[in-house]
Amino acid sequence: GGAAVSGAGFPVSLFIVELAFDDPLLISEAKIGILAGSVTSALLGWVVFRLAWNRGGVCAPPDAPEEPEEERPVLLSEPVGPDDHVRGPADAAVTVVKYGDFECPYCGRLHPILEQLRERNPDVRFVFRHFPLRDMHPRAVPAALVAEAAAQQGRFWEMHDLLYAHQRELGDEDLARYAAELGVDLTVPIAPRSARIARDERSGRASGVRGTPTLFINGVRYSGKLDLAAIGEAIQQARPAPSPRKAP
Repeated sequence: GGAAVSGAGFPVSLFIVELAFDDPLLISEAKIGILAGSVTSALLGWVVFRLAWNRGGVCAPPDAPEEPEEERPVLLSEPVGPDDHVRGPADAAVTVVKYGDFECPYCGRLHPILEQLRERNPDVRFVFRHFPLRDMHPRAVPAALVAEAAAQQGRFWEMHDLLYAHQRELGDEDLARYAAELGVDLTVPIAPRSARIARDERSGRASGVRGTPTLFINGVRYSGKLDLAAIGEAIQQARPAPSPRKAP
């Protein structure tokens, strides 16, 4: 997409043709070429970015291990436990675990999709685990620490939703304002919060997480499209088959 958009001409190009040619016809043709190329580049770039937006994507750090897909772990290394951030019934037949980063734009786009799936599937359990991409997203860790402070005070999911609703506003003053809105005390000790985030990161790496967002459905890493239809279908396929009824 960036390569396509870079084909757009700049105003200086129109000035250069005035210096390069004496023939008015050549000057006119050159200007038409510059304008046509700019419009074509802009349209092509829009198409490429639009397709990428619809398909979804993953933020992955440049130093992520490059390993053959067949060697990459596919199973969740650490089962969902009582300390996890969970929405949904404890006895759910289907559990969706998301490793996310509050600053990751793809996580932000996935958030409303998961909310729709949660509304449509009240019997499914949704779990969030931290996987901040520290080198790519400098505000991801501070946001995660604020979320953990909220978790210690029973307000994790409210903070989770608020952070994703304001992904472009994650500065220190913004985070303090969100905490004030929810009545969250940010003076709670930072060490337990950091340890909790690090634990999620370790479990993610051991499970084959290399970027965000990464989903696991019933303990198996999901590799399909990050859209409503595809994830919804994967959830339905993960449901256990109904038990056959005995004849009366």
